[in-house]
Amino acid sequence: MALCSTPCALVVGDGIAGQGAALVLARAGWQVWLALPRPGKPAAHRRHAHITSAAVIARLERSLGKAPGGWAMGRALVWDEAGRREAGARPIIGAEALRLSLAAQAAAAGVQGLTDCTIVPLAHGAGWRWRARGKAGHADVVVDATGSGHWLSRMVGAAVMIEELAGTDRAWSWTGINDGPDRPWLLAARERTQAAVLLREPDGQVRLTLRAPQAAPPDPLAALDRLLIGAGAEWTTWIGSLALDPRPLRHEAPLARRTLVGPDPALPPLLRLGDGLTQTAPRLGQGIAQIAEQLEALAGALAAALPPGQWQARLDALAERRWTGLMLGTGLMLGAGLMLGAGLVRIAA
Repeated sequence: MALCSTPCALVVGDGIAGQGAALVLARAGWQVWLALPRPGKPAAHRRHAHITSAAVIARLERSLGKAPGGWAMGRALVWDEAGRREAGARPIIGAEALRLSLAAQAAAAGVQGLTDCTIVPLAHGAGWRWRARGKAGHADVVVDATGSGHWLSRMVGAAVMIEELAGTDRAWSWTGINDGPDRPWLLAARERTQAAVLLREPDGQVRLTLRAPQAAPPDPLAALDRLLIGAGAEWTTWIGSLALDPRPLRHEAPLARRTLVGPDPALPPLLRLGDGLTQTAPRLGQGIAQIAEQLEALAGALAAALPPGQWQARLDALAERRWTGLMLGTGLMLGAGLMLGAGLVRIAA
């Protein structure tokens, strides 16, 4: 097993957080390996789309050194059961489109993928040993970007505790096509017990996401009718006709979850980010913003030449602040009876 002549990192997880971390490390001069997950059913969260802010996009660009693909400015119209309406041009992100854009940039920066990878911590915190299909190597730091898979909880010797906020977020997503103009747009309506988002993503796909408390999926056609009628004739003409795949993808998750890991001086440097640090339901709109601030913190730690053992402290401080806000926000929503209403499509900067 050869040791790296330059600093080496192994990233576990190929989502937005994992690809972004791999790209940030590679551009800082690290040799980066990316452990790919085994093929399986598609991750439900990769069908989600978000309307975000210019501040989040700017953070991504600062961290990655290049404007990421997978997002575009588009028309957005959001309204609620009280008739309040908000319209304007906002950045729209397709989660899978952004992931693929980051993956392409990471590969171009020299990040190499590994399949069937096994990882073992070396004694006395001396790094990590990995093996993958005839290859073997050493990593100075492992980045856990496995999301809700909680790779750490399966590692011998790591003291893991998972906290969840009460409540469950249920959603169904349908993909489709339309014959309207080739521009991104979003329609969203939120009510006290349910919400709907219809979005044309930057990659051209149309997605309808419905969130409701019942166990069975809502009627997508009825939801489309309500969305288009609520949007008005101008939007209906501008969008054109729609065709949806009748088979929805279901997503169910706690309102929020965080993973706490007890200090272990014998464990080699390990960085947790993305949903593996703090996971939020898509309707709370924190995921993309959280990754953007974490990548910015990682880039700052690398620029300051901090040792890998000190990286997690920076991310933990960000996660603690966000978790406190989530607890406060969820409590306010519960008190106001708006569990499934407020903040459907916003992402905090």
